Amino acid sequence: MNEVLNKLQTHVDSFGQLVNFNTENREYIEHEKILKETLGTFSDRLQERIGEQDTEVKLSVFIKLTQARLTEFSDRVFQYHSGLCSSNLEWEIKLKSLYIDIENKIIKVLEFLRINFSPNFDFFAKVPMWVVYEDKDVPAKKMFVINGLKEKAVDENLISIITNFLDKYQDLNSFAFENWHQYLYYKNLLSAIFNYLISDESGDDSMNIIKLLIGYNFNPLVFYNFMVEFGESIVSKRAPFEEQEIALLNLLKTVGNIRPEVSIGYNPEVQPILDSISGSILHELAIIAKLKEVESFNAIDEGGKKKAWQYFEVSTTLEELFFLLKVMQAVNFLKTRYNANLYRFVERHIKTDRIRNSNASPHYMRNIFAPKWEFSSRVVKKVRSWLTMMIAYIDAQFPEQLRILVTISFLEVPVNLYFSIA
Repeated sequence: MNEVLNKLQTHVDSFGQLVNFNTENREYIEHEKILKETLGTFSDRLQERIGEQDTEVKLSVFIKLTQARLTEFSDRVFQYHSGLCSSNLEWEIKLKSLYIDIENKIIKVLEFLRINFSPNFDFFAKVPMWVVYEDKDVPAKKMFVINGLKEKAVDENLISIITNFLDKYQDLNSFAFENWHQYLYYKNLLSAIFNYLISDESGDDSMNIIKLLIGYNFNPLVFYNFMVEFGESIVSKRAPFEEQEIALLNLLKTVGNIRPEVSIGYNPEVQPILDSISGSILHELAIIAKLKEVESFNAIDEGGKKKAWQYFEVSTTLEELFFLLKVMQAVNFLKTRYNANLYRFVERHIKTDRIRNSNASPHYMRNIFAPKWEFSSRVVKKVRSWLTMMIAYIDAQFPEQLRILVTISFLEVPVNLYFSIA
């Protein structure tokens, strides 16, 4: 095999040294004929040599050595071809066509080895420059993806990360793929994003793209940092610990349900991005748990009882207070994502009159008041009387402001039966 490859190398080098020759020259025609015959001999001999390898180890060594020599040979031919890219002379066009024919045959052999002997193929070996040069599908998809992400209003920072990654494929002067693995990973990820953009899939496009990238083990450091910031953005540090935990646990569940499409990321030495992101979320949850523990410890006095830490006091019972809060929620005056926020806030910051349970916990409040709207007539009347007193106070203390409000309302809506009755 080495002998055949050496002969091919010699013939190609001899062509590379030719200058201003006649394509009808007998010497050139003979050289071209021998080169093509040698290339055909190589393909036939390769099949024979593969069959001669009687152990998996020998086969693996043979495939990798052949792959390395073919890659070296292909890059040499590519250099000669590159020198003729802008040529328009007859002999140069003829020679360039010959180089293209040689390159295509070499790459066909390499693809044969990659597909049929994948366990023995070295995916972390250099990918021939011709493979990238001839891939005309990538540039078109790349521009479509970048424009498509913008049209779908995907997060700008996420678009920037993807664009910078896709810019690895620009031209051969900035050849960024170190090996077959990176090249194939790039193509597969690009196709996955492209297919998503042309699909009818609905929902949050930014979140869908994030899921896609995690599934494809997209592990550049900049994407990990983006996900850390993304996790922080969905959690308000001012929110109760329970709400922070719920938000992070939901994110952890979402991430954990993503199906891995690729086991080895673009950077093979980096751990899977799914593990990195999950680890970051679990770390945040551990910190919150520790903060809760510290705060809980500080809330207990030396006698083992809760410290008095209420910010203010209300002249109602706990039952009356929650009836008022439920009314405020019903009319959208009070808005909260989780009722647990109300229970925790009342427990920590509000002291009520004649409370039946002086150590009422959020769990107690939830069990008593959350399931249903059942309040006694006494509670309803008491809260209504407080609201009536508040309205009377406003009417008495702010008559001028009310008069202006009535005038404006009358001018804007001259016929308003409900307002007139009031």
